[in-house]
Amino acid sequence: MKKISTALLLTTLVSGCSIYRESESISDKIARYRSKEKNVNPVPYIGLPEGKVPTTPKRSTAFNPVNSKHLYFTTLYRQFNHMKSYTTVSNELNHCPAFHNTFLKEKNLITNPTRKVSSAKIENIGKTSPLTSLIRNQSLELNTYVNNTLKELNEFCHTGTSLNYYNFANVMTHIKNNKTSFHADKSKSLRSLLKTTVFANKAIITGLKKVEQTGRFPASSNKNELLTSEPLDQALGTAWTSDMLKDL
Repeated sequence: MKKISTALLLTTLVSGCSIYRESESISDKIARYRSKEKNVNPVPYIGLPEGKVPTTPKRSTAFNPVNSKHLYFTTLYRQFNHMKSYTTVSNELNHCPAFHNTFLKEKNLITNPTRKVSSAKIENIGKTSPLTSLIRNQSLELNTYVNNTLKELNEFCHTGTSLNYYNFANVMTHIKNNKTSFHADKSKSLRSLLKTTVFANKAIITGLKKVEQTGRFPASSNKNELLTSEPLDQALGTAWTSDMLKDL
């Protein structure tokens, strides 16, 4: 009986060891996700002028812990609706199982701006605004990019993740763990941030607003327009990026 009990114990231990899995790092998750999925919404290349990027007034760089997925969804959904208002895109995000309550809350806050134009291109934004040297993706139509953003939102809403989200989460973790060095060299940090979807979108929206102010697009009548990047900047302490992008 004792021999049987010993054998059973050894079997249980071996089985337990075979089931055990070490927790994945974010980089491991990205690698696994890339091997299975195609990125439905490639991040546009946002180049910065050579040399020193404009300095900014002192802003809070405090990192405020938040749920990274809810932060990413809220920011991307607001940015989608903002960029969409400059296009002829009519498709909407109709439901979001993974973030149902957040989606309903955000959807109820949206009003319809009146600045629709046809065939708006990011290349034209770059040529007709102070962001000429910033936005260099000369082949990406804004209509196409907004539709791709909607594809990512649908993917994120149904699976709870996306390749671009993993990239963002990686940057978020880096900022949290390297607050002092990250905010010390803002020029270098801005270049890193612009490799993520939500900050690339922030640059694009800054360019769109500049073009709108020069009269190329109809002025917005949406007085309750959401601050698309406010939750993002409050969480990461990156409000200084707004000043840098406006000065480019």
